[in-house]
Amino acid sequence: MRISLTLIPADKQAILPINYNYFLTSLIYRFIFSSSRDYSSFLHNNGYRIGESKKGFKLFTFSMLNGKKYTVKSDTIIFENAPVIWEISSPVDVFLQHLIAGSFTQGQNIDIGSGGNAALFMIDRVQTVANPDFKEVMSLTCLSPIPVRGVYEK
Repeated sequence: MRISLTLIPADKQAILPINYNYFLTSLIYRFIFSSSRDYSSFLHNNGYRIGESKKGFKLFTFSMLNGKKYTVKSDTIIFENAPVIWEISSPVDVFLQHLIAGSFTQGQNIDIGSGGNAALFMIDRVQTVANPDFKEVMSLTCLSPIPVRGVYEK
Protein backbone atom coordinates (compact mmCIF):
# COMPACT_ATOMS: atom_id res chain seq x y z
CA MET A 1 0.00 0.00 0.00
CA ARG A 2 1.18 3.50 -0.73
CA ILE A 3 0.20 6.94 0.46
CA SER A 4 0.95 10.36 -0.90
CA LEU A 5 1.19 13.46 1.25
CA THR A 6 0.85 16.86 -0.36
CA LEU A 7 2.78 19.41 1.67
CA ILE A 8 2.91 23.17 1.25
CA PRO A 9 5.66 25.32 2.79
CA ALA A 10 4.04 27.26 5.66
CA ASP A 11 6.14 30.31 4.85
CA LYS A 12 7.04 31.68 1.41
CA GLN A 13 9.76 29.06 1.29
CA ALA A 14 11.05 26.07 3.23
CA ILE A 15 14.80 25.52 3.49
CA LEU A 16 16.28 22.11 4.26
CA PRO A 17 19.79 20.67 4.13
CA ILE A 18 20.35 18.89 0.82
CA ASN A 19 20.73 15.61 2.73
CA TYR A 20 17.37 15.62 4.51
CA ASN A 21 16.53 11.89 4.41
CA TYR A 22 17.22 11.46 8.13
CA PHE A 23 14.66 14.20 8.86
CA LEU A 24 12.02 12.38 6.78
CA THR A 25 12.72 9.11 8.60
CA SER A 26 12.43 10.93 11.93
CA LEU A 27 9.10 12.42 10.87
CA ILE A 28 7.78 8.96 9.95
CA TYR A 29 8.72 7.66 13.41
CA ARG A 30 7.15 10.73 15.05
CA PHE A 31 3.89 10.08 13.19
CA ILE A 32 3.89 6.42 14.21
CA PHE A 33 4.82 7.25 17.81
CA SER A 34 1.81 9.61 17.98
CA SER A 35 -0.45 6.72 17.03
CA SER A 36 1.24 3.81 18.86
CA ARG A 37 4.27 4.03 21.12
CA ASP A 38 4.53 0.23 21.20
CA TYR A 39 4.55 -0.19 17.41
CA SER A 40 7.00 2.70 17.03
CA SER A 41 9.36 1.09 19.54
CA PHE A 42 9.04 -2.32 17.89
CA LEU A 43 9.75 -0.93 14.44
CA HIS A 44 12.67 1.26 15.54
CA ASN A 45 14.37 -1.25 17.85
CA ASN A 46 13.58 -4.61 16.22
CA GLY A 47 11.75 -4.48 12.91
CA TYR A 48 10.51 -7.54 11.07
CA ARG A 49 12.84 -10.55 11.04
CA ILE A 50 13.08 -13.39 8.60
CA GLY A 51 13.60 -16.76 10.26
CA GLU A 52 16.59 -16.76 12.62
CA SER A 53 18.03 -13.56 11.15
CA LYS A 54 19.42 -11.04 13.62
CA LYS A 55 18.75 -8.23 11.15
CA GLY A 56 15.37 -6.54 11.45
CA PHE A 57 13.76 -4.95 8.41
CA LYS A 58 11.62 -1.84 8.69
CA LEU A 59 9.59 -2.71 5.56
CA PHE A 60 8.89 0.82 4.43
CA THR A 61 10.37 3.18 1.91
CA PHE A 62 9.77 6.78 0.95
CA SER A 63 10.49 9.19 -1.85
CA MET A 64 12.44 12.39 -1.76
CA LEU A 65 10.34 15.55 -1.48
CA ASN A 66 9.14 16.29 -5.01
CA GLY A 67 8.30 19.90 -5.67
CA LYS A 68 7.98 21.74 -8.97
CA LYS A 69 9.45 24.94 -7.53
CA TYR A 70 12.74 24.44 -5.76
CA THR A 71 16.31 25.71 -5.88
CA VAL A 72 19.49 24.00 -4.77
CA LYS A 73 21.84 26.51 -3.21
CA SER A 74 25.15 25.35 -1.77
CA ASP A 75 24.25 22.61 0.74
CA THR A 76 20.54 23.47 0.99
CA ILE A 77 17.39 22.91 -1.01
CA ILE A 78 14.80 25.69 -1.02
CA PHE A 79 11.18 24.75 -1.70
CA GLU A 80 9.15 27.70 -2.90
CA ASN A 81 5.50 28.24 -1.94
CA ALA A 82 4.10 25.42 -4.10
CA PRO A 83 2.90 21.87 -3.40
CA VAL A 84 5.51 19.26 -2.51
CA ILE A 85 4.64 15.56 -2.90
CA TRP A 86 6.02 12.91 -0.56
CA GLU A 87 5.22 9.23 -1.14
CA ILE A 88 5.56 6.50 1.49
CA SER A 89 5.13 2.78 0.77
CA SER A 90 4.93 -0.37 2.86
CA PRO A 91 3.56 -3.90 2.41
CA VAL A 92 2.54 -3.77 6.10
CA ASP A 93 -0.95 -2.27 6.45
CA VAL A 94 -0.61 -1.62 10.20
CA PHE A 95 2.45 0.57 9.47
CA LEU A 96 0.45 2.80 7.13
CA GLN A 97 -2.54 2.85 9.48
CA HIS A 98 -0.35 4.18 12.30
CA LEU A 99 1.40 6.57 9.93
CA ILE A 100 -1.87 8.11 8.75
CA ALA A 101 -3.42 8.22 12.23
CA GLY A 102 -0.27 9.79 13.63
CA SER A 103 -0.11 12.39 10.88
CA PHE A 104 -3.58 13.59 11.90
CA THR A 105 -2.70 13.75 15.61
CA GLN A 106 0.38 15.87 14.83
CA GLY A 107 -1.83 18.62 13.44
CA GLN A 108 -1.82 20.25 10.05
CA ASN A 109 1.58 21.93 10.47
CA ILE A 110 4.68 19.75 10.70
CA ASP A 111 8.36 20.44 11.19
CA ILE A 112 10.78 18.58 8.96
CA GLY A 113 14.19 18.77 10.57
CA SER A 114 15.32 20.05 13.93
CA GLY A 115 16.75 23.18 15.44
CA GLY A 116 18.12 25.58 12.84
CA ASN A 117 17.55 22.97 10.13
CA ALA A 118 13.77 22.74 10.58
CA ALA A 119 11.34 23.70 7.85
CA LEU A 120 7.63 24.16 8.53
CA PHE A 121 5.16 22.57 6.11
CA MET A 122 1.38 22.35 6.10
CA ILE A 123 -0.21 18.98 5.30
CA ASP A 124 -2.63 19.81 2.53
CA ARG A 125 -3.73 16.30 1.58
CA VAL A 126 -3.16 12.65 2.52
CA GLN A 127 -4.34 10.08 0.02
CA THR A 128 -3.80 6.45 -0.85
CA VAL A 129 -2.14 5.64 -4.15
CA ALA A 130 -3.39 2.69 -6.17
CA ASN A 131 -0.98 -0.21 -6.50
CA PRO A 132 0.34 -0.76 -10.00
CA ASP A 133 -0.97 -3.63 -12.05
CA PHE A 134 2.04 -5.89 -11.57
CA LYS A 135 3.05 -7.98 -14.57
CA GLU A 136 5.69 -10.65 -15.03
CA VAL A 137 7.95 -8.20 -16.89
CA MET A 138 7.93 -4.51 -15.99
CA SER A 139 10.12 -1.45 -16.10
CA LEU A 140 10.22 0.39 -12.76
CA THR A 141 11.68 3.67 -11.58
CA CYS A 142 12.82 3.85 -7.96
CA LEU A 143 11.72 6.83 -5.89
CA SER A 144 14.78 6.48 -3.65
CA PRO A 145 18.05 4.52 -3.68
CA ILE A 146 17.93 0.81 -2.92
CA PRO A 147 20.57 -0.23 -0.38
CA VAL A 148 22.03 -3.68 -0.96
CA ARG A 149 24.00 -5.57 1.64
CA GLY A 150 25.82 -8.84 1.25
CA VAL A 151 27.21 -11.26 3.77
CA TYR A 152 30.41 -12.98 2.82
CA GLU A 153 31.59 -16.12 4.53
CA LYS A 154 35.32 -16.61 5.08
